[in-house]
Amino acid sequence: PDVVFRYSYGGKDYESDLLRPTIIVHSYASRESAAKELEAFPVGKRVSAFLDTQNPGKAYLVQESSAGPMVFMILGVVLPPVAWFVGKYI
Repeated sequence: PDVVFRYSYGGKDYESDLLRPTIIVHSYASRESAAKELEAFPVGKRVSAFLDTQNPGKAYLVQESSAGPMVFMILGVVLPPVAWFVGKYI
């Protein structure tokens, strides 16, 4: 779903379009399931957001942990030897 919200931090106004802190995109089975996720954030209402105080321009609404960084680290370790093997023997 598309989200845009405005917030203030440290006396400055910001705008963000991040639902989650990760860049990994979530897909939804239907339009209804995407709308259901946004029910907690009614248009025009005040809601809580999360931000990194070192980078306040990147706020998000849903706090969750992600396996994304671990997946990329594993791929970074596994893919080079596989590519070497494929290049050498196949």
